[in-house]
Order: sequence, then C-alpha cells, then structure tokens
Amino acid sequence: MATKKITANTTAQTITSAEKHNKCRITAINVDNQYSSSVKLTLQDIFTPDASHGVSSPSEKTITRWVRTIGDNTAYSADQNELADLVCLGTVKMVASATSTDCVIVVNYHWE
Repeated sequence: MATKKITANTTAQTITSAEKHNKCRITAINVDNQYSSSVKLTLQDIFTPDASHGVSSPSEKTITRWVRTIGDNTAYSADQNELADLVCLGTVKMVASATSTDCVIVVNYHWE
C-alpha cells in the first residue's frame, strides 16, 4: 500500500498515476484541516479511454470520484467502508477550494 501526503491547493495535486489497464483503489483519506475556514476537497480521476466503437481518438476525461467539505479546525477520516467502491483508472489528483499548508491530506491507495 502506498501513501501520499499533500496540502490543500487550488491547483490539482497529483496523488499517483496509473499505468494503462491498471486500477487504483483508494483505501483511506485522512484530513487535518487547521485552516481558518472550511475546505472543499475533490478527488479527480483523469484518463483517456481506449479507442473503440468508431471513436478513433478519444479525448481525455476528468471524472470527480469523491467530494467532501471539511470544516475549519476539524480532522476527518474516510475509511475503507466509505471508499469501498472508489476506483480510479488514470492519474489521481486532489484539488481544494483554498490553498493552505494548514490543511493536510493523506491518501492511502494500492494498484490492482
């Protein structure tokens, strides 16, 4: 199992990138928001589908897989039960509604 630690940022922060035909299963997301206001977090899955059924050059897709708003001075943990169906197909990124080093996000994941 791998772990990535980032801070909240309005620019999408890369958690990990998949090799083609692999899936990334998110197993835990832990947030410690000591920032002075709430922060909305969005986990994105960015990938390009294979060509098929008359689409010879499919375009890149960005799919929102998980969204939570974490209150100020709050710790939050999403565990395996909440994340049981959360599977990503490409590059996994987290983007926040604010930029702050006072909001720390730790994502645990593994490849299948």
